[in-house]
Order: sequence, then structure tokens, then C-alpha cells
Amino acid sequence: MFAALFSHFSVSAAPPNEIFSDAYCVMDASTGQILIEKNGDKREYPASITKVLTLALALENGDMGATITVQEEDVITDYSTSHIALQAGEQLSVRDAVEATILMSANDAANCLAQYRSGSIQSFVQLMNEKAASLGADSSHFTNTNGLPDDDHYTTANDMARITRWAMTVPAFGEIFDDTEYTMGPTNKQTDARLFGTSNLMVVQSKYYYDGVLGGKLGWTEEAGHTMVTVAERDGRRLICVVMNSEHKYEKYKDAHALLDYCFDEFQPVTVLGEELPKAQVPIQLSGGDEENVLVAPAQSYTFLLHQDLDRSDVLSHYDLPESYTPGGSFSPTVTFTLNSSAGLMNTDLGIYPLEYEIPQSPALGQPDQPVPSLEPKEQMPRSVFIRPAELFRVKV
Repeated sequence: MFAALFSHFSVSAAPPNEIFSDAYCVMDASTGQILIEKNGDKREYPASITKVLTLALALENGDMGATITVQEEDVITDYSTSHIALQAGEQLSVRDAVEATILMSANDAANCLAQYRSGSIQSFVQLMNEKAASLGADSSHFTNTNGLPDDDHYTTANDMARITRWAMTVPAFGEIFDDTEYTMGPTNKQTDARLFGTSNLMVVQSKYYYDGVLGGKLGWTEEAGHTMVTVAERDGRRLICVVMNSEHKYEKYKDAHALLDYCFDEFQPVTVLGEELPKAQVPIQLSGGDEENVLVAPAQSYTFLLHQDLDRSDVLSHYDLPESYTPGGSFSPTVTFTLNSSAGLMNTDLGIYPLEYEIPQSPALGQPDQPVPSLEPKEQMPRSVFIRPAELFRVKV
């Protein structure tokens, strides 16, 4: 219902000095507002950050203690890829498969989770695409559970941020996203325990550890380059950072550090109160000369993260209302927020939000076919972005 709006701002504060990744974005997890991005809608191969979606879907209604029996199609026969050597007929718990997927990036374990959730890998992949579409990740398409190379398996930095934002709302996913080690006990096919440990240097004490990190997932293939999703929190503000197609192993960590630090340091919350905005009325088409109106009003408040060079006075609003309402028809009034063009910015769109409305109960209107929204707070669904022109970065493409 809401179009994505992409703005190119040019303000005085210095951006990160050096960004290596071909594509990236940083999103505010609470609202979905994209703060900064480059090539955010460029299709890239995700590699194993695909497993963010796989894990969240498997855990959405999952039982960590449930038993999975490995099927023949789950087994990985290409031993040059990540796996934990699962065998057909082997039994393991959902927790075992989850930890192997997040820590060891095990492609066979990811396949097992698909079987557990949907009964087959094919059905699960269909579910992956349906979920991505429902989240507005319209530039993504998945053909497998794990991110192994396929021409039709792709996503974007912006889409991966949207997917991760949803994944973090799945309680079990949030609990395992920052795990660093796990021991999988013997199974009916394996007498020895398997020891798992993360290779993500953002979540363990290392040169690249990030203070406030809540979890992350790495990916790499020759086709995708290095990819990474990181979620971090500072002073109650949670940000999602996605970097894609980085040429060298450690550059992705440098990029994530620079981008997260920049957004935590340079952006501050600004709130527009609903009472500052006018209410509106839309006439209802009625026969017989009767007059009725749909009452349209803003939500209680709208909060954005704005660059510290900007403030509330830079935010403008515009209502998009139909000329009239036909009883029983669709009705989707919106408010568009923009930045004042006098601030010296180029494109100034901040986002589009639904307006709340109330259709009066009247004998002339009859009873609506479906329940209508009332003037109650609704979840904000912004589509906004803060991006600096590429020429301001020293970017390795």
C-alpha cells in the first residue's frame, strides 16, 4: 500500500570515511526507517545471510525440543560447502539444527529446519518468498534455504534489513541470534558430540567486537562476496546494519562498525505530535441529498530519526485524501512527511503513513460489509531513507 521513498540528502556532517561494500543500509528497527544506504535496492547474492529468514520462519511456531529426522534431500553431498555431516535417518532436535545453522552456517541443518516447518524444502522455499513479499521485500527471490549460489536466489540490502526487522520480533530467534557456542550431543548416527562455535567477530571478544551487538549472521560465496547482517542497540535505540558484496573478509566488519557508529552518533529522534496536524473530512457519496463525512485524523504521534543538522521545523506534512468515499469501497487516506526544501537538501521525502479514520454509523449508510478502522493508534509503516551521495564516500566498487 505504501511506496518506498528514497531521498538523497547533502548535509555538512562528515560521513564514514571509507566504505568497501558494494551495497549497504542501516535501518531503525523500531520503525523500519532506513537511515543511510548505498545501492540499497541493487539485487545481490545473499549467501548465508539467507538463513536469517530460514531460522525465523522455522522458529516462528517451533518447539526447540522437537525431534527432526534427516531426509535424503537434506543431506549435503558437496563437502566444499558448510555442513555438519548429517546423514539420512539421523535424528536431532530443533535446537541442534538451529544452533548448527546460526553458528556453523550448516546448509544441511537449514534444510532440516525447512522439512520441520513445511514438510519439504520446496514448500518451505515457497513460504520464504511469501513471507518476503508480505514484508515488502519485493526485490528478493529465494530458491533454497541456505544461500548456495543460484541465479534466481537474490535479495537487496534494504530487503534483508526488512526481513531481519521481522525476524527480531520472533522471540526464539532473538534468543539465539547472539549465541557463540553450542555442543550437540551424540545421535543415532554419530557417537561423538559436535562442538559448534561462531566465526562472527562482531559478537565475540575480538578486534571487531561491537559494543551493544545483539546478534548477526555472516555469509560468503565467490558469487556473493562477503555479506553480513548485524543488529546492535545503544541507549535504547536498535539498528539493523546490512552489508553486501564486500571483497575481503575483514572489510565487512570495518564497514559495519563505521556505519553503525555514524548512525548512532549522527541521528536523533524527532517526534511530530498528532495534535499539531489538522483533522480532515471526506464527503460520503449518498443518494437523496443526505450529507455525511468520514472523519480523518493523524495518529497520536510520528517519530523519525533525523540527522542532527535537522530538527522538527524541517518536517512538513501533506494529506493524500480521495475526493469522496463510496460506502463499501476501499479507503486508504495517507499522510506524507517531507523535509523542508529550504534546508538545502535534494529529494526530501521522509515517508508515507496511514491516516486513521472513522466512518459514521448512519441509517443512510447501512452496515458496512467489513469492519472499518477506528481512530485508534496503529503501527507506523514508514518508507523513508537517509542516503549520502556516493561521491562523498571512498567506495571500492
